[in-house]
Amino acid sequence: MDAYYVNNHAQEAGKFFREYQRHTVLGTTFADDVPANFQSSTNTPEDGRKIKLFGASQPVGQAKLMAQVLEEQLQQGMNPEETLIVLPDEKLLLPVLHGLSGRVEKLNITMGFPLHITPLFNLVELVIETHINKREDHFNHRQVVAVLSHPYLMAADTSAANAKRKEILKFNWVHIPESFLATECELHRLIFRADLAGKSVVDYLQDIVMAIGALPSITEFDQEYAYQFYTFFNRIRQVIETKTGEAHTKQSFKSFLRLFRQLVRSHKIPFTGEPLRGLQIMGVLETRNLDFKNVFVLSLNEGAFPTFGGKGSYIPFNIRKAYGLPTVEHQDAIYAYLFYRVLQRADNVHLFYNSETDVLGQGEMSRYLQQLIYESGIHVERQVLHNPVQPHMVKPITVEKDQRVYDQLARHCAGHAQLKALSPSALNDYIDCRLKFYFRHLARIKEAERWKKTSTRACSATSCTWSWSVTTKGSSRPKATATLSPQI
Repeated sequence: MDAYYVNNHAQEAGKFFREYQRHTVLGTTFADDVPANFQSSTNTPEDGRKIKLFGASQPVGQAKLMAQVLEEQLQQGMNPEETLIVLPDEKLLLPVLHGLSGRVEKLNITMGFPLHITPLFNLVELVIETHINKREDHFNHRQVVAVLSHPYLMAADTSAANAKRKEILKFNWVHIPESFLATECELHRLIFRADLAGKSVVDYLQDIVMAIGALPSITEFDQEYAYQFYTFFNRIRQVIETKTGEAHTKQSFKSFLRLFRQLVRSHKIPFTGEPLRGLQIMGVLETRNLDFKNVFVLSLNEGAFPTFGGKGSYIPFNIRKAYGLPTVEHQDAIYAYLFYRVLQRADNVHLFYNSETDVLGQGEMSRYLQQLIYESGIHVERQVLHNPVQPHMVKPITVEKDQRVYDQLARHCAGHAQLKALSPSALNDYIDCRLKFYFRHLARIKEAERWKKTSTRACSATSCTWSWSVTTKGSSRPKATATLSPQI
């Protein structure tokens, strides 16, 4: 503790110490002299301690800027084993790790990482939606293409995933049969299985997670995601068995999706590391009673540090406060103490916040930064980085009408073998936009193929032609039945 926030009754960081000091029994054990090291030792930059404040646009911008500042400090001789990175927002863990790759040899993660922001959560959700929207043994094209585009399926068999997606787009399929999606890849066969063969939804998803964890090309983090999801599905199985009272309960994908989304929000991956080796990455609560010389704190915005304390409760605030129940003030006091505690014995402090607020003005600079700048009297170096916006004039698209273009136009009018003769639609394109006429009819540049929600004549003709070719494959001519032959 420190006299800066204990003796100042306006500082919420010393709330619990002051309650301890006023206690009738425990107050006698409270120290008479409270050390005052925080404010006096960091009041001027000449004493060797520095506090720098950086403003960057967007959370990812903070992670990139932090990685650059950290690399500069490491080049100047900073010891990584005396360095701490605090992440109030767990979503920044992956951007921070990506920025630190190649710059730090050893690092340890001691924090919880939400399971619902992992890539595997997106795939599991897509797989469940794929089975919800299927018709018998046919899957909807939107979910199928999304699943085939997922990095895990690309890692399992890139060529098969790309080939299936291109063929679905080429034939404009809406409902894809299971037989078409069957490949030699085990993961593809597990996902696009219309019949679960008596397995429950939990067992089916656990098979998929095990297949993903066995892929040789995934990272250690992906393997950890697979393990956590496997144990998480065991927990869901226990919840289902407790509610139904049956050991093997078959549940629909639709009801399972609601239960899955509800439970996964509260589940976190408990990363634990060795606090004595390497650079440390921690959450806010994990920094209790730890001292580091070099501290980097990100996401110092309202709503992230401190978090919004408006939790749903049936007990009104006034009643909670009157009867001594925890309120928002308690949570603010905890986060305030952890903020000042982590800076208390640090020599080199770098603080980062998002300089862009949302449309409602939320997400502004944290109140703790405002206190540090305007109330503490501590020298803080401030720097706000902006992305330079340099508007460029859009160059008009022009095609010079040279001899080559004249030759193409002449061949088009004459009905060349590769260029069809002029048609009413081509003339309409020329009247509507000359560039459109050139790119579509002379340069022969096709638009990107897209799915059509309604059936057109061209789609019907293509579908009939493809169906007829499949039906009559292997025979020289179609066979007519004896009943229809006289009528023909």
